[in-house]
Amino acid sequence: MNILAVETSTAVCSVALLSEGTEVYHRSLTGQQVHIENLATMLRQAVVKADLSQLHIDGLAIGIGPGSFTGLRIGLATIKAFGLVKELPLIPVPTLDALALQYIDSQSAPGKTSVLGVLFSHRNFVHTARFDLASDEPTRGDYTYGTLEDLTEIAVNTAWFGPASPKVEEWRQSQTTPVDFSVITPDARSIARLAEMRWSERIWDYGTIEPFYNTIYQAKKWQRPTFDPSTDNSER
Repeated sequence: MNILAVETSTAVCSVALLSEGTEVYHRSLTGQQVHIENLATMLRQAVVKADLSQLHIDGLAIGIGPGSFTGLRIGLATIKAFGLVKELPLIPVPTLDALALQYIDSQSAPGKTSVLGVLFSHRNFVHTARFDLASDEPTRGDYTYGTLEDLTEIAVNTAWFGPASPKVEEWRQSQTTPVDFSVITPDARSIARLAEMRWSERIWDYGTIEPFYNTIYQAKKWQRPTFDPSTDNSER
């Protein structure tokens, strides 16, 4: 099976093409504007690589969130447009699920029975999800949204992982009980691997797929500015 995957839920923009779990193409960039500036180019490079390798892409995968509002929108809109042209199904993969797979691959946690994924949102808010270490594929824990202070009571048998974040690190250093935290960088290769494991969940109707924000974002409604003639000091 050949899966083309995109991950844009954080400052990392990552694209990967896997064939039967083997990497054919992978590129990751980090920065504020990389999603809008580089994602289309990276997808084109992956398609060229597939053509050169005479691979037929069977499906697409996207890191669906939670994460950056803008990054998720750019990633999903781009992969939807690509998929509509190529007529391919799309598998949405929750961001922390993929990060948990990377953690399981790269870490050993003696005596630990579960891991907690932590993804910084804004101010002191974070997305979290707990995963069972007993499975090769991360079990789907309930995603929660709250403040760093909500995480003060740390379970003894829990290891922590997530993308690097100055706010999370500052909180971790302030705790009296040491927090075992592993930095895991989002990567489209793990999105592709989970998509293959969850191939039965592929979606053809793109209209049903929306970013997984894990919380309600409410934009402030624009209001027309008021004008008070009594305070007008402009020259007449």
